[in-house]
Amino acid sequence: HVVAGKVTAEDLAKKIRAHGGRYNMQTVSGDALTAARSGSSIYIYDESGGAAKVEIADVMQSNGVIHSVNDVLLPK
Repeated sequence: HVVAGKVTAEDLAKKIRAHGGRYNMQTVSGDALTAARSGSSIYIYDESGGAAKVEIADVMQSNGVIHSVNDVLLPK
């Protein structure tokens, strides 16, 4: 899934805090994703309720930032 912009794990954690514990995002293909924290971990939820934990964060690339998750998130 691709979200516009370069969002690091620190940026995502700040947005989660600023939005009351859950941060809603839209992918470039129009699907909704929600980020939330549990302890020190960040989880991403898809529109069907599927969840994936961010296992490897902040893999910087020339065109963005990759966050590797431990499960599959499905588009609606």
